[in-house]
Formats: sequence, C-alpha cells, structure tokens
Amino acid sequence: MNKKLTKKQLIEKLDNVVNPKIDLNEVKSDLESAYSSLKKAKQKIKDSSEKDNSALKPLKKAMRFLSDELDEMEDITNAEEVEEEEQAVIDKNEQSEGHGKMFNALKGGDVRENKVITLNQSTLKRIVERVIQSQRK
Repeated sequence: MNKKLTKKQLIEKLDNVVNPKIDLNEVKSDLESAYSSLKKAKQKIKDSSEKDNSALKPLKKAMRFLSDELDEMEDITNAEEVEEEEQAVIDKNEQSEGHGKMFNALKGGDVRENKVITLNQSTLKRIVERVIQSQRK
C-alpha cells in the first residue's frame, strides 16, 4: 500500500481529519432514535413489577442530556436559516437599481438655482416652531 498522493489530495485528507464534515441532520436523527430508545426502556422499567426509581435515574439523566442536545442543534439550524435569509435580503438589496446611487436632487448638475431658497435666522426659527407645534397636536 505504497500509494503516492498529490499535494492537493494530501491537503484534502488532512483537512478531513482535522475538520471532519458533519451532517447535522444525520446526527440529529441518531440522537432522536437514541432518545426514543431510552423512552421505550424507561417505559419498560415502569411497567415491570419492580417500582425501583434508582433504575430510572440514569435513564432520565440521559434523556435530559439528549433533549438538551437536540434543542441546541435546533437553535443552531434556526440561527443559520435566519443568517441565510438576512444575507439573501442584503444580496437582493445590493442588486437593486438604486443601491449605491446618489439621490437625483443632490447630484451636481440637477440642482438648479430656482430650487434653492435662502432663509434668514428668524424665518428658520418660525418654521421650526411651527413644526414643533404641529407635532405636539
């Protein structure tokens, strides 16, 4: 078994060893099946003639642990879905027509002198006072 590996193959193998790719759905299904098996075992112990709670304690502890792990995995998948949706919205907004463009009225050539008005300080104060009064109503 003296097989020669290319540099790329060696890097891929090392990457798989260091960072193995884990399918969360597969792990989740394994945990769910283990949880259901524990649940069945717990029910069998309860149904048996012995009413020994000491036999149920390790099963309950394992079931709690599996339940916590399943909840954590669900939280992770929900967080990933939210991040993907947010990224999709961001990408969609970046593709939109107006993204990154300056508002037309602010472009240098579109501002005309007849659109620009001058205000003195007293007029500006009266305008601000009217706005404040209208907001109070």
